[in-house]
Parts: sequence; C-alpha cells; structure tokens
Amino acid sequence: MSDSKAIVLEKRNSPKKKDQKEFGLWANEYAVTSTILLFVGSIIGVAGTFQNWEFAASLIPASLLVFLIEWPRGNRQNGKSTVPRWGQDHWVSVIISIKPLKNYYIRALLFLIVSIPSCFMLPTVIGGLCLFISGVIYVAAAINGEEWQTTSRANKDDLMDAFSTPPQCPPPRIPNNNPMQF
Repeated sequence: MSDSKAIVLEKRNSPKKKDQKEFGLWANEYAVTSTILLFVGSIIGVAGTFQNWEFAASLIPASLLVFLIEWPRGNRQNGKSTVPRWGQDHWVSVIISIKPLKNYYIRALLFLIVSIPSCFMLPTVIGGLCLFISGVIYVAAAINGEEWQTTSRANKDDLMDAFSTPPQCPPPRIPNNNPMQF
C-alpha cells in the first residue's frame, strides 16, 4: 500500500516537460506592444511640452531600438515553428550577428534600463511599466533555460506548403437515406 502511494506522489510531484510554459514568445509579443505604447507616449510628451520632456525625447530612439530588436519573432523551444512577422528576415541577420541579443538575461536588463526614464513623465508611464513587465517575463524565460532561436526559412516554406495543398479526401457527409430528426 505504501509503495503505491509513493509512486502516485512521485508522479504528482514530477515536473511535466510536455506542458512546460514558454515565456520567450509571450515576452516578445508583450515587448513589441509596450514599445509602441512607449513611442506614442514619448511623442505626446515631446509635442505636449510636458515638464521633463527631455526624458521623452530620449525615449523615442530607445523605443525604436527596442522595437527593432523585438520585431523578429523567435522559434519555439519545443521544435514547433512559429509564423514569422512581415519583414523579419532582414532583422534576423542583425540579431544573429549581435550574439548577446539572443540571451534573454541581456534583453531583460536592456528593457529594465530603458523603462527607468519612462517613470518621470505621465505619458510614458504605461509604456514603461509594460516594458518593465516584459523584462520580468524575459527573466522568467531565462530562468527556464530559453534562448532566442531563429525561425528557419525551411519552416516558413513548409508552413506555406501546408496551407497551399488541397485536401486529399472529401469531407464527411450525412447519407441521404437516414435523415436527421431533431
């Protein structure tokens, strides 16, 4: 009896590798959205001549830089392919050539540093807080052992082939001799 209870408890407490969450893609989507918010808030801060508008002026190029870093969508860790974004092929080579950008700890540190000046102005607070949260999500991804991987061109071609091939068999149909009764 005690052996079976130990086996059940061991199965219950063992981590499930199949259902392991991937935080990298979530952080990527969140960072792209937060940089758009930060860019719009910075434009409003400069155009509205808020107090400390210099912070907003410095956040305009910073948000564009973070946006360009985050635009290429990475591949999933479990081998499933993701749909690449429009125009990401040009920026993938930049990310690959700058090797520290593939590390999620470096990205998290960059986002946390960029989010600090955004707390000094009202229009940039929301974008800065969202960028801070995406940095925290990147830390969670790095703790899980995730790293940015490029989406290969072959995966994109295979995905497009899957959508362009017609079905091989007809869809199931209800026979005419047995009408459905409701």
